[in-house]
Amino acid sequence: MKITKLIVKQIKGVREIEITAHPTVNELAGQNGAGKSTVLDSILWALGGTDEIAPRPIRDGEGEGEIVLETESLEVVRRFREGKTPTLAVRSKDGAKVLKPQTTLDSLFSGFTFDPLAFARQKPTEQAHTLQEILGADFSATLSDLDRQVASAESERKDINREVARVGAIPFVVDPGPDVDIAGVHAALDEIRVWNAEQEHKAVMRQRVADAREGEERALGNLRRDLEALQTKIARQSGAVEALRIRVEELPAPEEKRDPAMLQSQLAKAGAQNRRVAEHRQYKHRLAEHTACVQESVRLDAEVARLREARDRHIREAKLPIEGLALSPSGVRLGGIPFEQLSSSERIRASARIGMALAPTLRIMFIRDGSLLDDQSFAELVTLAEEREYQLWIETVGAGHGDAIVLEEGVVNRKSKSSARATA
Repeated sequence: MKITKLIVKQIKGVREIEITAHPTVNELAGQNGAGKSTVLDSILWALGGTDEIAPRPIRDGEGEGEIVLETESLEVVRRFREGKTPTLAVRSKDGAKVLKPQTTLDSLFSGFTFDPLAFARQKPTEQAHTLQEILGADFSATLSDLDRQVASAESERKDINREVARVGAIPFVVDPGPDVDIAGVHAALDEIRVWNAEQEHKAVMRQRVADAREGEERALGNLRRDLEALQTKIARQSGAVEALRIRVEELPAPEEKRDPAMLQSQLAKAGAQNRRVAEHRQYKHRLAEHTACVQESVRLDAEVARLREARDRHIREAKLPIEGLALSPSGVRLGGIPFEQLSSSERIRASARIGMALAPTLRIMFIRDGSLLDDQSFAELVTLAEEREYQLWIETVGAGHGDAIVLEEGVVNRKSKSSARATA
């Protein structure tokens, strides 16, 4: 379905224009402020419902305005009065009134205002967003959820890889065996010291007693020289000597001292051994930590790959408008080439094919910046519209590309080459 006639009266920059629409190309030419944009806006306001209408659609100084839009099967009349809500009437060609006019128009309206030049000039992320909107809320919600999961997994993988880097390379450490019981060695040394001290004490005691005995024996010798006078004293001293002899025999003899050299050597080596044990224990701990980090990184690599595949599959199953079109969070590709790397004419043609592939019932397309089209690109779009049975409405500053409807101060210039199908 296409527009066959458009009448605009007292709307924004237009005083009164009647256009008998061409089935393929309707180029609106003229200087800025001539009313070209108003004509395109009028099509949008006639079909799109009150949310699409500007707050002040009526031409300055006028109290009311009207838009009449005809297709092959419908007549749409949108009337405006100052301070009133716009009214809408839709009739079929046989004059029958359509009971739910806006619902009927909404079924025709979806996607028809897609502007290929605007799409071609969008940033890559904006183009991706536009295609998501075209594919619908359910597609966008699922894609956003997958993008969020991919971003989350990539962030988690980045964190774990940072942890792997923090742990660093793990040099091999030889296992030196068990810890040395330093406390036990010290205890053994203390036992030897006590033992040796006891033996020294025994030797001293024995020596003291032996010395005392020798002294008494000397005294006894002296007394014997004076035996007769000292018999009583000799007897007493003999008893003392005998008692000391008995005591000497009763005291335990000292045993052989023990050599602490081996334990002292063991103690000297124990510090170095225990440092090696501690280093090996730390090595095993860091190795386990590093292994766990690497395993988690590998798992996250697989998870990111799985989520990306799910996202790619979701996009593939979405059946994008044209063959070879691919969608990613960073932008749009066509035939594997980033959209922004295509030539200007390729971007325009591809953008037009995307819009036309949406195949709305009302098969029209706006191009609001037609001045950017050179003659070749303009001709290619016209050919594409003919092939796809589309109707182009193009806004151009200046004289246009040929058979244009030239507007001047809100009316059709009488000198327009298309005056046969455009009436002021």
